[in-house]
Amino acid sequence: MFTMFHWAIGALAVCLMSLYGTLPAWAQCDSSFQFYPPDARIYPTTADGPDTSHPIDPRIYTAQWHFETQSDSTTTHIIVDDFIGNGRRIWMHNWCRDKVWNWNKVTKQYFVEISNAGMSEMSRTSYMPIVAGDTIGFFRCIYWGSRSATEPRFRYVSDDVVSYSAELVRQTTGQRLALLDTFRISQNGASTPCFHARYPLASKVRYVIPSHITDTIHACIRINVHTNGASNDTFSRSDVFSTARVRLFLDNAYFENFMSTVNTENACGASPVNCGVTIANGTAGTINAMISSNTVALVKAYSQQGLPVAEAAITSWPSTKTLTTNSGLFMVCGLDDTGTIICTSMVMVP
Repeated sequence: MFTMFHWAIGALAVCLMSLYGTLPAWAQCDSSFQFYPPDARIYPTTADGPDTSHPIDPRIYTAQWHFETQSDSTTTHIIVDDFIGNGRRIWMHNWCRDKVWNWNKVTKQYFVEISNAGMSEMSRTSYMPIVAGDTIGFFRCIYWGSRSATEPRFRYVSDDVVSYSAELVRQTTGQRLALLDTFRISQNGASTPCFHARYPLASKVRYVIPSHITDTIHACIRINVHTNGASNDTFSRSDVFSTARVRLFLDNAYFENFMSTVNTENACGASPVNCGVTIANGTAGTINAMISSNTVALVKAYSQQGLPVAEAAITSWPSTKTLTTNSGLFMVCGLDDTGTIICTSMVMVP
């Protein structure tokens, strides 16, 4: 089934592109041709020319970013498109049609054109006005696959921790207003995936601007990509104009099967085991750690990169401690009085 999955998705995309082969093709940064106007007339191409009796809905096409990172054994893909604000599409900044960043099409090799940090900085939408009650969003799908024909597609082998996040960023300060989405994956054991995701691997991400933003401000949606590990590989990014991926991945039997399998195989899935520490979100940017076991002497929060962020000593039981972390994905550990970790939990902090 998994050998068929990638072929099936790819074949469907190729068929669609072939069907609509009259699309223009040029490479241009900040191209003004990121989607068709609603009244555009598009027709499938036949051997006799355009078939004007079967017009195609122009709304199915959109500009896209295809992020990819490769290890010796696994390729990880993150695709984002269809950015919207109150139902209208949003322009993508620094989108260069047909360009592949950090990849040489001739030699088919990676080369460092821009760092992951630089790519994250430039991978954003145009700034847009927002105020309380507005709805913004985009489509995002994530998948990976073994580069070996003998391995099941869901296997994950990489020296790196690969992560992605999407955030709403204020124009005037460059500061995050909201964490919209996040994903992290690493290898567990020989080849089992360990991943944490806020939403399913194929999702329409939606966010309603909260009530405290009473005055109109300008902000953008920014996509961040990161690797950390022995290889610390650089992401590539393909700037694509194609059929909106929501039409290929949502309600697709092959991808539904992939998601079901990797959720079952996930070594870091949610566990019902209670080790004496219960984690819950507090106010924005904080974690509430509720300690019931007197063997826990310290609670400590770590970032995705393994760096300590916050901690609190436990001197009475039961008790609740608030850890200030800011927004993101964090690992919270309970330690005994010898410093040994006896309990861990992953938590997404809004």
